[in-house]
Amino acid sequence: MNQTSDLDRLLGDWLADGPNRAPDQPISAATQFARAHPRRPDPLRIFRSDPMADRRRSPFGLQPGLVFALLALVVAIVAAGVIGSRLERPVVVPPSNGQPAPSRPAQESPSSTPIASEPPSPFATVALNANGGRPATVDIFDLSGLVVDARSGPAVDGVSIDGIVVTNDKADSIVVTWDGSPCDTAHRLTVDATATHLVLERPKCTGDSIGRQLSLVLKFSRSVVASDVQATVVDGQGGGGLPNWTLSGPDTAGNVFHAMILDASGTLVSADSTSQGGGGTRLPPDTGLVENLTPTTIKLTWARRPCATDEQLMINEGVTVLTMIAGDCGTGTGALDREMTLEFSQPVDASGLTPDVQAPSPGPS
Repeated sequence: MNQTSDLDRLLGDWLADGPNRAPDQPISAATQFARAHPRRPDPLRIFRSDPMADRRRSPFGLQPGLVFALLALVVAIVAAGVIGSRLERPVVVPPSNGQPAPSRPAQESPSSTPIASEPPSPFATVALNANGGRPATVDIFDLSGLVVDARSGPAVDGVSIDGIVVTNDKADSIVVTWDGSPCDTAHRLTVDATATHLVLERPKCTGDSIGRQLSLVLKFSRSVVASDVQATVVDGQGGGGLPNWTLSGPDTAGNVFHAMILDASGTLVSADSTSQGGGGTRLPPDTGLVENLTPTTIKLTWARRPCATDEQLMINEGVTVLTMIAGDCGTGTGALDREMTLEFSQPVDASGLTPDVQAPSPGPS
């Protein structure tokens, strides 16, 4: 036997010899005190363990730590849902000074088509001085905003010009001079945003062999060095009212006419007058005829009064209609044939072309 077993045996013998029931007086006093002092209600008693409870009867009883952990988890889930829903709502600025709150601008759809800007207007249109040939003009488009004045330079004859040249007139002005011919009538000059590049557009001109020079003086709001300015001549671009081609030629009696050609198809590669006079007349006034010379070349013949010297030919985009318009020349009588040869970059069937030779409209009385 060990020491622990001896102690247990001694305690058991002592308890067996002593009283096995408490005195009646202390039990009665404790009962009276409990009745006189009932337990106060505890709102959290459901979360507290009862020390008097039989633990064998409630193996699944709630523990305070577990209860508080579950409550914290529920609160966290609810808070996350509330905060998330508020983040998805747009922030609205409260109105101030009685004014309504501004509305959010609608977002532009990626497929929205931008609004096309209007083409710029010319800064000026200048009539150019010229010796011989037809009157000429130039529309000036200034993208730099530095041009303050434009005027024609002097007519130049007997001087050889290599395309286009730029020289200084004064510290703040330049002279632009280019070579041309008597059938050059319409021009467009564009000054770029830096005022260092000039582009001169003009129609391709045929039918004249005698050259002439045209010039233009541009004044700027600041000094400009002519050697720093690059100039380029572009022929036959068309668009913006500028014809692709101009030509001059005789009718069948030798009377000279002048024609401007506006080609919407972009396929015209050459234009020339083919009649040399003396061929007579075979068409009624203000009528036309189209014939194939080659698969890509046609000859347009039309009849006009000799006094209607200014003609305009418009070729539609599909090269199916040739519209010829002439200015009115009063009460002249008779009609003479005029011819024009047109070559295209692709085959053109003359049988599918309609020559629309319009009679001149009477001018204002």
